[in-house]
Amino acid sequence: MTTLPAVRSAIAENAGLRKWVSRAFIVSILVYVVVIGYLLAESVTGASKWAPYGVNMPLFVTLIVASEVIVAATAVWIFKEDAGIWPPAVLEGGRKFRAGHRWSGFKQMAIGAWDIPVIDLRLRTSTAILMGRINRIAAVAPLIYILVASAGSSVPWGLRGSAIFDVVITLAVWAFMELVMVRPEEKVVARPVASAAAATNSATIALAPAKESRYEVRRIQKADIPRILEIEAIKWHEQSATRATIESRLERYPQGQLAVEHISVQDGEERRRSIVAWLTVMAIGSERVRTFGTWDQVSGDGTLSTCEPSGDTVVGVNLTSVTNGATYIVLGEMLASVVEWGKGRFIGGGRLNGFVAFNEHRTAEGRRAFAPGEYANLREIRGNRINELRIEQGLPLLPDEQYVALVNAQLARRGNAPLGEDDKPDYVCSNLRGYLSIPGSYVVELIPGYFPDPASDDWGVVMAWDNPLPAWLRKMPVVKTVVANRIRKEVRDEWEQRKSHVKAQARRRVQQRAASLSQDMHVEERELAAVS
Repeated sequence: MTTLPAVRSAIAENAGLRKWVSRAFIVSILVYVVVIGYLLAESVTGASKWAPYGVNMPLFVTLIVASEVIVAATAVWIFKEDAGIWPPAVLEGGRKFRAGHRWSGFKQMAIGAWDIPVIDLRLRTSTAILMGRINRIAAVAPLIYILVASAGSSVPWGLRGSAIFDVVITLAVWAFMELVMVRPEEKVVARPVASAAAATNSATIALAPAKESRYEVRRIQKADIPRILEIEAIKWHEQSATRATIESRLERYPQGQLAVEHISVQDGEERRRSIVAWLTVMAIGSERVRTFGTWDQVSGDGTLSTCEPSGDTVVGVNLTSVTNGATYIVLGEMLASVVEWGKGRFIGGGRLNGFVAFNEHRTAEGRRAFAPGEYANLREIRGNRINELRIEQGLPLLPDEQYVALVNAQLARRGNAPLGEDDKPDYVCSNLRGYLSIPGSYVVELIPGYFPDPASDDWGVVMAWDNPLPAWLRKMPVVKTVVANRIRKEVRDEWEQRKSHVKAQARRRVQQRAASLSQDMHVEERELAAVS
């Protein structure tokens, strides 16, 4: 017999089922609203139709109004318990709506709501669970009343049928909530500490509270400038942007200034917010960037004085981040913005970071220095230098499949496990590794003297990403919003996969070191035994 946990697990692990169950849930709510609206309209405009069937109209109308108030209030309370349910599109739409862009904000919220992961909402606390049950009782109360009051009467099927249908929908939603969403917090049980000191003190400890974190992207405001100056100083030191430069960017192209907030959550409650990245982009005419000059030339020395809001190209001016996750998320938001703004493509320049240190290491080994293009194209799997040696020998780089096969053969000869399924060569230059991991991005050219940076010998690399929508679709609001939201989702999913992969690699390296250490200890034990 299938158990409740098994059903929950099956739903939770099936991404397609999760999506359609969530959307069915949303549709059921919409149906409920429509039917309640119909009943309310009937009760107000056609009171004479109900009067003969024993329905007290003032009481019925009062029940419906009270029901809607309670349903709305409890729903807000529940969503407040887990604010992370709101997707970025809804959050950004809400900000637009509050900023005065009523229609575009409402449209973005409505479209984004279709992707709300309702199935991921967990009613963990006793308050949230209680609110959920009150919500369902309030939803069904006026319907139950009208059916009970009119029992035994020959109510027209249209009226009675609509009420019965909505009762079924409401109870189905309640069953779904109890089956999938209700997850009471487990009580933490103190356990004895398995150590000598703990045994002596008879101490006990409790399990640590559940912690998680997430990122949110939003427009920068003037109040954010002090924090932006802090992360600029952390990342760029003497080359960091000044307050005057930041204010100039906000004034000239405010929609192109994005911040990423890192949000710490503990036991479902938000504990701390902090800006960990900010991005500056601007629009410019494609003719102006046909020959990509230095950073100063393109960005107007960082002030955006060269900005052309109606231009077809979005140019990256600045990305300052203190976490890898924030970098990835804000780049995804930037690509989504290119689509939402109806622009043709994004062009970004970055430092060829690590170039000087890489060549210094080679020189110390007695090897020749690589040219900028050789370094930019170099792709390796960590701990290997296969393509580096091939470049030295004048040979072409190995395709990823052949590279992986060669490494696995080497591992097999040493008696080690093969690479994981996701292990493949990646760019040695971290800027390229980050930017080109985004599907559709590509390198345009390398530029000498791009930006004053000793670590890259002032070399820059220009990358581009083209709007996937054909020109004739770029002005259609609904299409733009749907595609932009899809880009945001795919980038976030890709980041989660990359993060999981990195963690799995770290665990594998730890296990390998532990196994090696254990083997060495056994060897030492055998040697000691032989001596004794």
